[in-house]
Amino acid sequence: MFCTIVLTACVSTSTEKTVDFSYTICADSGINPDINGDASSIVVQVFQLANSGNYEAALYEELFNGDVSVLGSELLAVSRHLIDPGTSQTFNTEISANTKFIGVAAGYREIDLVTWKVIEPVAEESLLDSVNVFRDRGMTISVTP
Repeated sequence: MFCTIVLTACVSTSTEKTVDFSYTICADSGINPDINGDASSIVVQVFQLANSGNYEAALYEELFNGDVSVLGSELLAVSRHLIDPGTSQTFNTEISANTKFIGVAAGYREIDLVTWKVIEPVAEESLLDSVNVFRDRGMTISVTP
């Protein structure tokens, strides 16, 4: 049971260098089970970061309590999405060319049993093609240059 995020990027031609950024979050029908094993919605956050240190050090509670000040000036933007089991949603946005890392954090119920956050560097004009959020194993993220 898993959730998949597919992210794509391409450079915009406007004066301020931005990147058109599109990502799809797909949740498996059994994602984020409760105590009875029933699937439930999951919050997925996508962070645009200028650096990685604060994100890597951040605790679950710090990223999911609504106050991401722990990320300081490294945080360029964050998108939060509530994804229902068995659904897929696509999001389109622009990101700053200053975005050097993409972090993805998923609001699992049992964070001690999964990889709940990942981060990857994003080289200029690279394609961040997928993030898989698995029910039992957590997330993986891959970047294709």
